[in-house]
Amino acid sequence: RLPALWINPHPCLDAFWSKSFQGRRLNHGEITGELDQKGQLDTATGALSLVVIQDCAVLDHPSACAELARVLSPQGELVLILGEHGNALAHWSQQLGAHGLTQADEALYASETVCYDTRRMLVFRADTTTH
Repeated sequence: RLPALWINPHPCLDAFWSKSFQGRRLNHGEITGELDQKGQLDTATGALSLVVIQDCAVLDHPSACAELARVLSPQGELVLILGEHGNALAHWSQQLGAHGLTQADEALYASETVCYDTRRMLVFRADTTTH
């Protein structure tokens, strides 16, 4: 199972997540609280192959983009599942880019696995020349 972090997970994907990945599932309050209290996540640098963010508003926390880039492995991917906050995408892309992550792909899935959710998903990868 891949080491991963899922921020604000959708309950219908719990079984899929548990079977496919190992790692924490945090809601908005948990991740921002950890960043506020400790200044970083309880995750080693470069430890995660995947970060899935279902609550993109977490990226508005002053240290979130830098911290998510820190815990992501050089071959890792960060997936943003866009929702009602999608209008801030240009800002978040710029913030992620400032920390060595560049948008690599955009997907739209509507399968049973994702509960027929049709929100756009953006995939960011580490720029290995700067990460």
